[in-house]
Amino acid sequence: MRKDFPQSKLQRIEQQVANIEMVNDQHLTQKIGSDGAQDSLAEIIFTLAEHPGIKDVFFTCTAVDQAIPGLYTRKNVTAFKIVLADGRER
Repeated sequence: MRKDFPQSKLQRIEQQVANIEMVNDQHLTQKIGSDGAQDSLAEIIFTLAEHPGIKDVFFTCTAVDQAIPGLYTRKNVTAFKIVLADGRER
């Protein structure tokens, strides 16, 4: 696993909420810029929300402009598209 990307750790799932700790959250602020931080959080939200038992994602991290801890749903990242391996969008 590359250590120069933000890393997350699933703490628990309770009442359809996945609780995620951003392990090296300094990467969200110092290493990848605001777009990279938003992309990282969106990837986690989209990936976890694919599971039928997860509706929301709660992030624990240091609050910065690019990444604010709290509860997120797919509605928070509607500007992103899901592109499947075969190129189809969803």
